[in-house]
Amino acid sequence: MSTTITLRYTHRIGAAPGTLTDCTGDVYLSDTGAVFGVKNTGTDVVVVTHGKTMTKESTGVYTYSLTVDTDEVAADGETDGKCAYATTYTFAVEYSYGGETKHPEFSFTTPTSAAASTRGTVAWACDEVELLTGVTTSGNALKHVQAGTDRVIAGQDPADPTVVHQWSWLPTYREINLSASDEDSCTGDFTGTSLALTTVNAFFAGASTDVGRYVEIEDIGLFRVTTAGTTKTATLTAETGQYATDFATAVNCWFAPIMDLPSDFGGLAGNVLHVFSDTYDNYELCNVTAEDIYRLWRDDDDSDDGVLYYAIVPKPWTSAAAQVYQLLWYPRQTYRRVMRYRCHVEGAALTDSSSVYFPGGAKFYDLFLQAGMAHAEAYALRVFNGPHEALFKQKMIEAIALDKALFSNIEEVSMADADDEIVRLG
Repeated sequence: MSTTITLRYTHRIGAAPGTLTDCTGDVYLSDTGAVFGVKNTGTDVVVVTHGKTMTKESTGVYTYSLTVDTDEVAADGETDGKCAYATTYTFAVEYSYGGETKHPEFSFTTPTSAAASTRGTVAWACDEVELLTGVTTSGNALKHVQAGTDRVIAGQDPADPTVVHQWSWLPTYREINLSASDEDSCTGDFTGTSLALTTVNAFFAGASTDVGRYVEIEDIGLFRVTTAGTTKTATLTAETGQYATDFATAVNCWFAPIMDLPSDFGGLAGNVLHVFSDTYDNYELCNVTAEDIYRLWRDDDDSDDGVLYYAIVPKPWTSAAAQVYQLLWYPRQTYRRVMRYRCHVEGAALTDSSSVYFPGGAKFYDLFLQAGMAHAEAYALRVFNGPHEALFKQKMIEAIALDKALFSNIEEVSMADADDEIVRLG
């Protein structure tokens, strides 16, 4: 293993703490005998030769960055990377000031174990699962950690399986902008199933927030915004299986009342809370089936009875893999509205990387780790209701209690009232 270290020398003149003052000329890494710049203190192995120039960072401050190895030799002599010794290095600085040249020496020590810095990450959890199962095949440990993470996020309380805990660190409230969708004229050219669209009027502004929305082009079909270009331009792509026709004349188009929901959307928790607008009175909300929405679209006579009909359905078209659910509504909005809803959140796909951490921060890391261990115990070792499962349940109960204590506004949803309070889709 290796780690990057930045050496720093500060030159101060006068009574402590002194005033930062530039040296005369350059500052170097070099000892008195011109033998080394940086060396391993224990072995005298030179890792940076003498005479290397340090970078002047600011007045009186000089730095030099280098990569050094960290001894990953365990106490038993095996290089398992789990119990590394610290390594101490010595570096010497050569500087001149006031007609004198000096060579002060300093030392620094690498972390006890470079691997220790990954604690709390998915990579660390995968390492622990590998130690349990003895299987180091790439991706094998990750699938157990992923399954455990999804189990934690589901929030079922082991002390009362009829209760689902809503974690404070999951975004259970969301908002969706239902933007204006007035008909407008546009021109464009097809290349295969893609359309480079340039609008005449300002219904489309080329904003990144419009990527993923749908544009309906009269007599041609439904297209998804895949790229937002400059103002009033976009690149649209036909959904799989649709037929595109070349055209270069003005056609009517509008934003279709279809919206991708967040990739971690797992279902509504109750009904949509409300829809609000700063322009008009709010609609009455009515949750209906997708078939009802399609019927309303087919029979649209531009009437408005003051009811906003909506449905949330799995995506019927092939699109971005992460976008699983869509919001459909009727009627089309001729002004901006915001729909606020409460939802269940699904876990995102994890990556076996030292830079990826679990939700909830350090307070809940051990819970996620134990969930992965319990899953590996059951599905890799074929030990059911074993010690890791028991420990997971204990940690889950403790974590729920901690979450409630830290955030007094956390709510619980009873599974006994599922028909009224929880809508799971898909």
